[in-house]
Amino acid sequence: MAARFEGKPQVEWLGDGRNVKLLADIIFFDPAETRWAVPAGAVVDGASIPKILWPIVGGPFEGQYRDASIIHDWYCDKRTRTWQATHRVFYDAMLVSGVRDRKAKVMYFAVRWRGPRWEERITINTNLDVGIKFNFPGGPIQTSTFDKDDITITIKNVSNPGESFAEAQQFKIFSDIKEKIEYNDYSVDEIDALADGLKSDSSA
Repeated sequence: MAARFEGKPQVEWLGDGRNVKLLADIIFFDPAETRWAVPAGAVVDGASIPKILWPIVGGPFEGQYRDASIIHDWYCDKRTRTWQATHRVFYDAMLVSGVRDRKAKVMYFAVRWRGPRWEERITINTNLDVGIKFNFPGGPIQTSTFDKDDITITIKNVSNPGESFAEAQQFKIFSDIKEKIEYNDYSVDEIDALADGLKSDSSA
């Protein structure tokens, strides 16, 4: 079967004006029939689309790619799939949402080049079914009694190629790449190679 969403997203804007909360599950099946589901109650903010690039591509909830950004955001937080698969599903979901192909490739380049990455070890560990005795009890975790300076949560990231450039350089590079993608019929694999190879000499 073709890639598809099941149902339409129902969201509630939260008081901070940035985050949205899902009121119902949203499910996407990619071209390989892999199921990508985000549960009701999930809170996302579109941060998996690099904010520095919003002036060029638009904010995460402004265009037809809104539904794709919800899927992408959730899996960037959960990290139960590899970063490569998580970024690729963003592209697949954009196409299903009606984003034209070259616009989708520009957006995909943005997250492949400048979006979050993580070690495969993290994906393995977050998928382990270890039983309730290894997990926190249900319900919210109360942190108000702790000094926030005493709590350190570290998730090891893998650097992305874009962060090796200064912000002004990132903006200029992305503007140039956007124009190239819009005027050339790059494959998605070629976008991968372009994004992964575009880094400063100092980071090589």
